[in-house]
Amino acid sequence: MITKLALKNFKSISESGIEIDLKPLTVLMGPNASGKSSILEAIGIFAQSIGGPINSEGNLVVYHDFTDIIHKRETNRWLTIEIYIHDLSYRYSFKKLNEEARQSVKISDEEVARVTDEFFEGIGKQSRFEYPPELAFKPCGHDSTRFLLGEMVFKTNEPIADDLLLSLDKAQEIITTIRSSLENRVVFISSVRGIVPKVNRTDKGMENLSNVGKEGEHLIHLLARIFGTLEYKDTAEKIAKWAGRFGINELHAGWHGANELISEYLDPSFGVVLNLSSASQGSRQILSIITQLFWSEPGDIIMIEEPEISLHPGSQVLLTELFAEAIAEGKQIIVTTHSEFLPLALRRPIKSGLLTLDDIALYHIKKEEEGTIAEKLDLTEDGYVRGWIPSFAEIEEDLLGEWIETVPED
Repeated sequence: MITKLALKNFKSISESGIEIDLKPLTVLMGPNASGKSSILEAIGIFAQSIGGPINSEGNLVVYHDFTDIIHKRETNRWLTIEIYIHDLSYRYSFKKLNEEARQSVKISDEEVARVTDEFFEGIGKQSRFEYPPELAFKPCGHDSTRFLLGEMVFKTNEPIADDLLLSLDKAQEIITTIRSSLENRVVFISSVRGIVPKVNRTDKGMENLSNVGKEGEHLIHLLARIFGTLEYKDTAEKIAKWAGRFGINELHAGWHGANELISEYLDPSFGVVLNLSSASQGSRQILSIITQLFWSEPGDIIMIEEPEISLHPGSQVLLTELFAEAIAEGKQIIVTTHSEFLPLALRRPIKSGLLTLDDIALYHIKKEEEGTIAEKLDLTEDGYVRGWIPSFAEIEEDLLGEWIETVPED
């Protein structure tokens, strides 16, 4: 589980940076274009870059021009992402100009090692150590210093003292631990999801699917795999149970003949079996989320943009209980939302004991003149947002004032 994230010079986040604590459930709220999705994208870019140079065109996040993710598109800025896994942290900085990179690791905020791959006038680029002091300015023994969480980042061919060798071994051990916590463990489900074709073909390679896809494009293939074998019986039952709570009754999926896959459900109003492609937009969107939450393994990190899209308020309040069940299985969930019902409904799993106050982190994200900032919001002991959500309260006050003006004085 990621326990803290720090960002600088990423999209609307400036050199001032932001730092947020992440919990089993982290909820990001705020106006459009404030930077909520940028936080998810930063984690996605980090995850899809593991083992190589930072990559803005991967399986989780796609930007055709790398400069689009740099603050103000200024290539002389150091874009910095720092990930904390409990008391371990890893910091990666990249400057597009000259393709320069810096990496460092810490234990309990105490630096263990730092390397750079920087450009020097008259010399060119050099890969070298900056820390520990005894190794400062000595060259690294490889040319992969800019590889994010690389397997050889803190290795050297230089003869060094045993105590320094132990420090570098510890640094590489931290790299390995953080890498294993993130590699192939991050899923990003975007707000653009829910398209379910009427006909789905069996495709080579789909048997090893690990997620529903950023836009839910693999939903039917994954459902067919889950419902098609007793191996995943428990997972299928959980998905069917939660699908039913959101109005998708008696969900089933599997092979339909030839090379065709199908998923069907029972319309509760008319007792008619329908193809999943006939379900409402909200039903198809939430099913991608339900499927991923229970298909994911303990330790996985599931990021979701606006899980409430196309859902009635009565269904939006179920989201917190859905998340709580997945969290109980050891999964971490990070969501952005514009729903006022989702934060209000946090009280329910807290009251029932499914979640504790310490399981939840709430942030109000807003963009100011200097860039995006993140304000931590607290929950009361009863599970309500203390003082409410600033940008929500502002529009609610305006609307209430307009309504009061229409009320007759007598």
